[in-house]
Amino acid sequence: MILVIAKQPPTDRVASPPGKRFAVLDASRGLLALLVALGHLAYWTGNNDSLPLSFILAVDVFFILSGFVIANSIFRGNRISEWIGQFAVRRVFRIFPGYLVVALISAMLGLALRGFQWAPVPLAVLANVALLLQNTGIMPGLPQGWGGQTAIGIAWTLSVEIWLGLVFFSAVALVRFRLRWLLTLLICSISLPGLIIVSFSPSFMNVHYATFGFVTFGVLRGFIGFSTGVLCYLAYQRIRSLRFATLLEVGLIVLIIWTYVFSGWASWTQYLAPVYGAGLIFIYAYEAGIVSRLLRLPMFQLMGAWSFGIYICHPIFIDLYKRLEVVYAPVQIAIYVITVVLFAAALHAVVERPMIRLGARITRKGRGGDIDNVPAQNTWAKLP
Repeated sequence: MILVIAKQPPTDRVASPPGKRFAVLDASRGLLALLVALGHLAYWTGNNDSLPLSFILAVDVFFILSGFVIANSIFRGNRISEWIGQFAVRRVFRIFPGYLVVALISAMLGLALRGFQWAPVPLAVLANVALLLQNTGIMPGLPQGWGGQTAIGIAWTLSVEIWLGLVFFSAVALVRFRLRWLLTLLICSISLPGLIIVSFSPSFMNVHYATFGFVTFGVLRGFIGFSTGVLCYLAYQRIRSLRFATLLEVGLIVLIIWTYVFSGWASWTQYLAPVYGAGLIFIYAYEAGIVSRLLRLPMFQLMGAWSFGIYICHPIFIDLYKRLEVVYAPVQIAIYVITVVLFAAALHAVVERPMIRLGARITRKGRGGDIDNVPAQNTWAKLP
């Protein structure tokens, strides 16, 4: 057997160390963010043949990864109300400062490139942008020129992460030790959105702002990803160790590359993204294979730390790339990548890291203590 199931509640993998950081998963996030940046450069500059469109599915892996990592925080010993409050504060300090800085830079650059021709902006639009409401269905989508190929446009994922995340993960926390309720929530959050996407999506999984009733397809993708990530974490708690880790790590990467690169782009294969994403997150969480050891190298760890900036800022440089009519060639692509990574590093050092630490200090002052310094509890030992 490849997987070894613990007969008794395991202690080495189930009871994660306080403040455990999944370093390999962080590095994977950085590489996926860079893949999105390269994919957008190719497609937004009209070089569609240089990369397969499957790079868009990296977003679904982001959602699964968030579900897995946040589940690791949920299954700790804090009282539910304390965890929800601390999680909300940290989520706000994690997402909003960096996003608002990049959104402001993007808007100012857009004005400069257009000769500072200013048009009145409705208050509803400003609130939509500032509060990351553009993919919630609460407020109308972004108007012409504000969405699409801009930092504000691709922030639909952050909209899902902050608002859907606050609601969904709070619900998971409420039923965390009630197996039937928990599994019902997770299965419904995968099957119902999946059925809607398969039946009504105008472009398979390549949808975000399009709506089904009052719900955007981006939110539906978020439900699937978050729920899949939580299920991955439950499996990770249950399964003590992973044999043949190197074979599994390499084999899954080869399978994904074959599916989305060498076998030709088939639209129906987009529906496999959550399955492949779940496999990646689950296998690499053990950090046991040769690829995991490679991803623990400092350069990949830095990419993981800078992943948020790489994802949110790259449209700024694509806009400059297009305005300056830069040739799409290897040297110019390398300069683009270096520039994006350097900007992301600066954003992390100046904005992200100080704000993350501030959020952590605020939550540590609460009565419940620090959510990252409470040992993870064995979900299965508490479930009938």
